[in-house]
Amino acid sequence: MGGFVKAIAFLVGDLGIAGGGERVVCTLANFLVQYYDVHIFHFGTEHPFEIIGNVKVHDLNVITKNRYLRKIDRLFLLRKNLKESKISLIINFGWQPAIYTLIASVGLNLKILSSERNNPMLEPNQKILKIIRNVAYKKSNFLVCQTQAAKKYFNITQSKVVLNPLRDDIPMPMDFRYRENLIVNFCRLYTQKNLPLLIKAFKKFHVTHPFYLLKIYGDGELKLELLKLIDYLDLTHFVQILPFRANILDSIKVAKMFVSSSNYEGLSNSMLEALALGIPVVVTDCPIYGARMVVNDYKNGIIVPMNDLDRMCDAMSFLADNEEKSKQISDEAIKIRDFLSVEAVCKEWKRLIDIVLSKRETGKSGFSVEQKKWFNKRGKENDRNNV
Repeated sequence: MGGFVKAIAFLVGDLGIAGGGERVVCTLANFLVQYYDVHIFHFGTEHPFEIIGNVKVHDLNVITKNRYLRKIDRLFLLRKNLKESKISLIINFGWQPAIYTLIASVGLNLKILSSERNNPMLEPNQKILKIIRNVAYKKSNFLVCQTQAAKKYFNITQSKVVLNPLRDDIPMPMDFRYRENLIVNFCRLYTQKNLPLLIKAFKKFHVTHPFYLLKIYGDGELKLELLKLIDYLDLTHFVQILPFRANILDSIKVAKMFVSSSNYEGLSNSMLEALALGIPVVVTDCPIYGARMVVNDYKNGIIVPMNDLDRMCDAMSFLADNEEKSKQISDEAIKIRDFLSVEAVCKEWKRLIDIVLSKRETGKSGFSVEQKKWFNKRGKENDRNNV
């Protein structure tokens, strides 16, 4: 990195949550540090994902108990760090970081790249916050979305779809002959994931497939409620809620199925990682339709309607009863490793960052014809399952 190296920063809520967006931030930072002075700003103190030493992590944690004063303290702390670190470009992961940056960066000579990470129709759930988020995204130099549906929702000219990179430490897929009668999911235990549906579908599936187990890895506010449901359905010997673990992929690679019951998602990292491990996936067709971007129904996975217990159970039974077809689905799913490799996706982010950094200061119309062609080309490549 000879010569002047520009400083860029990622802003994410809390690395300690260990969610998909936080994992992607660390993956991108570890790749991009060979080209820029890379910083990660977050409002927590824990760092469960591996971070290369040259990446500087700033814990912007504040101890103010009053939530309104806490937000103000965060704004001042973020602005202070932006100035002291001489950040040229900040990349917001999510609508909350985008709003913080909108306010904290007033008067600073700062390029802004924002990334929508969920279903923008449902998050945030307050109208005023949606309005402020939309302003923050429009004020950004560029907006990255995870699905075509999200891109269309915002209708911002300078925007494009970039799918999540896979982890570069994903284990090799296990031989299908040695997989266990195990169904897995790993996620935050939040309402969004609709895990009661998964547990109830498993209850019905279990009647005809009594030798299967269901393991759900994750932490969150609904853990006690889910445990009560498991007990009520008399599934305590067949369904487990286990804490999230750093080596989660080593734990799930033996599974014969991954089942996601979410009510809404951006682009599920757990689904992508299950595909890369060759685990046949059953996923709900939930907004903002990330599953449609990568799953071809009954070819590399199965998509089922939202909140449809019977269709979910049928899909699970199909995979359990048709081992040869399940193996074919597994073999096809593994191909996503090439499509979403760390190198391929991170290079796409680097080129986008370079374009934003080099754009003229006079406004948002400074993209060249070649740059616009590149954006359009990538958009069309990702539009094969357009909504």
